[in-house]
Parts: sequence; structure tokens; C-alpha cells
Amino acid sequence: MGEDQKRDDTWNSRQRSEAPLQRADRNFAELLQELRVLFTGVQILLGFLLTLAFSPGFVGLDAFRHTVYVVTLLAAASSSALLIAPVALHRLLFQGGHKRALVRVGHCAALSALVGLGLTLSAGLLLVLDITVGRVAARAWVRKTRRCIPRDWSARSRGCGSRHGHSAARSLCAKAIRIAR
Repeated sequence: MGEDQKRDDTWNSRQRSEAPLQRADRNFAELLQELRVLFTGVQILLGFLLTLAFSPGFVGLDAFRHTVYVVTLLAAASSSALLIAPVALHRLLFQGGHKRALVRVGHCAALSALVGLGLTLSAGLLLVLDITVGRVAARAWVRKTRRCIPRDWSARSRGCGSRHGHSAARSLCAKAIRIAR
């Protein structure tokens, strides 16, 4: 257990009268609530994107627009899978004593899904702008908005890129695969 984890557990015990396992239960319940909200929006967006390929105007897309559509679709599908992953892992590892690791992995999956959702929305907007105002204006929008993303923002700075985070994810996935077989 890392020093930050011990400090958090001490604070929670003192301020909330909450044991580490109670904290993990609360964190997992909060995570599931956040996933429910996100998943509904991502599902609707993914469903809409899936239907676009069957619309009459889809065949007329040039290579650039087709590529942007595929990137948008894949980002939405990836976000959807990442939002489902914590629930699936919980079901596979139910009552296995892995709640704290599930919260950590679920947190990282949710952050990754948010990045995917950001890409989905950005690429979708790029596609719509390219069609409605032209490619030059659409690319200018991309250049402007890229400056809004902090250069130092990363999953690592949010606790998802550490060796411990990766090993927890690998360990949980390996256990889930063994159980699923």
C-alpha cells in the first residue's frame, strides 16, 4: 500500500469514521453512479453513429470525412466498452476481496472513457463542421481547440499510469479471465 493510500485511509477514518473497506464500497457506489450517467449518453451517441453508415448520404463521403467518421465511431465504441468494463469485472470477481483494486481500475477505465468521449465529440464536431462550413474552417477550429488541452494532462497524473495501477489491472483481468473460462 502506498503512502498516499495510507494517508487517505487515515483521513477517512478520522474525518468520516470510515474504514478502508467502507470507503472502497462508497467509492465503488459513486463510480457506478457516474458510469450510469456517462453510459446513457455514450450509448445514444454510439447508436446514432451506427445508423449513419446506412443513410443515403454516407456513400458520398470523401476519404477524409469517411476517416473522421470511422475514428468517431471507434472512439464511441471504445468509450462504451470502457464504461462497461468495471461492472463486468465486478460481476466476475464478486465477493473476491478485490473491491479496492476494482475501484482503482474502474476509476482509470472511467477516465479513459472520458478521453474517448472527448475524442468522439471532437471528431463528430469536426465532421459536421467540415460538411457545413468547409474543410478550412473545420481545420481552423481543430487548431484553436488543441491549444485548450493542457500539455501535462495525462492518466498518469490522475493515478492511472503508475506501476501499481497497471499491475492491479493486469491482476484483476487475469483473475476475471480464469473465472470466465
